[in-house]
Amino acid sequence: MFQRCRVCGETVFTLFNDHDVCSKCGARLSSPPSQPVATSPSLTLPQRKNPSLSERLALEREKMRHNRGVEGSVDIFFAWQEELARRSLDVPLYTAAKGVAHIAVMLSAAFVQDPSTLGKLLQMPVPFFLHAKAFLAAGYPLMRMNLAICDNPEDPVWVEAGLDIRDGDAQEFFEAAVRNESLFLILEHEKASSTGLALAVEAAGLANLLQQEIPKVLAHLPRQANESDFRDAGNRMQRMLPNASSEIVPAWTVPLRRIDVSQASTQPGSAAQSQPKRAPFPAGGFSCEYEGVHYSGFMAVEPFLSELRRSRCAMLRSTFADLPQQLQTIFAGVSETFGTDSQEAHRLMESRLFCGGCNAAFRQQVLTTLVVTYLNTKAPLKCPKCASIELILMTQLGA
Repeated sequence: MFQRCRVCGETVFTLFNDHDVCSKCGARLSSPPSQPVATSPSLTLPQRKNPSLSERLALEREKMRHNRGVEGSVDIFFAWQEELARRSLDVPLYTAAKGVAHIAVMLSAAFVQDPSTLGKLLQMPVPFFLHAKAFLAAGYPLMRMNLAICDNPEDPVWVEAGLDIRDGDAQEFFEAAVRNESLFLILEHEKASSTGLALAVEAAGLANLLQQEIPKVLAHLPRQANESDFRDAGNRMQRMLPNASSEIVPAWTVPLRRIDVSQASTQPGSAAQSQPKRAPFPAGGFSCEYEGVHYSGFMAVEPFLSELRRSRCAMLRSTFADLPQQLQTIFAGVSETFGTDSQEAHRLMESRLFCGGCNAAFRQQVLTTLVVTYLNTKAPLKCPKCASIELILMTQLGA
């Protein structure tokens, strides 16, 4: 008879409320109705037991619009460090952001002693590995996911998560990974003072593996299940397999290979001059010479801004999905250091954008406030030419 609005918190008398809306803020009272199953063209999943990270952020945006009267698009600041700090150490979160699968984990000093090890992973040619296999011996079925971090190829660090097929984040990860085997690894460290490592990787074979294992989990999923069944199964799995590296089967393991930037250049006088300009990024590298200027490259905004303040030029490797929000932070950082009307702030508007996959150049002078606002709502999720999800921002603030 009474229901609490999930947006503004108002208690609403619902007996004669035929429109299912809050009388105070106008938001929908009930959550979007759960379907008996969530389906994609090649995957069938059960009803979710909880909202995913993306759904929770969408609700926060809805609250901002209703409770603060914000019109238009709303962006919620999100940091993986903060999200992972609320979770258990060394237990990866499998989720998806804007349709792209993500694996994010906060590593403990017990597993990786030195936080700088994460930076060294950038220079190592050895891939990561992901093991995915239905675990049916614990009563309640789990999807056992094991990630290998090869800081030492002879003795890699394995981190494990037993996923509930009914979990919203797990379902979004499975759906995204089946659609597209390109995903992101987010590695944070409990002792690190700055943002950790974000890598775009290709998981060739993961879609087939998930389509093979998920039906096994579904076949053993009880009709009536509760959270205690899942927790008990997780505890039993840990007792039966005390180490994350236990019973890793090669047939259920796929390599996660970094999506390297291809090398390409345009020679003067050639027919290729009519094509978009390409930046000579070294494959897998994080520095380059371009038009006589040396750029150091970074995966996170904070070190990118530090280098920009120090040497007045830097390169940021990002994604189509993440760059719009990062640009706002970059604008704020440059304006705070040099002034809003400074030459440096104006030069920032002339930053160059390149696709991280095919190196195709996008038009210059696109970094205006209006365009950034537009990108927040209309930005594509991949390159229209090569379908890469990576973007590279090259900025030079002048001498």
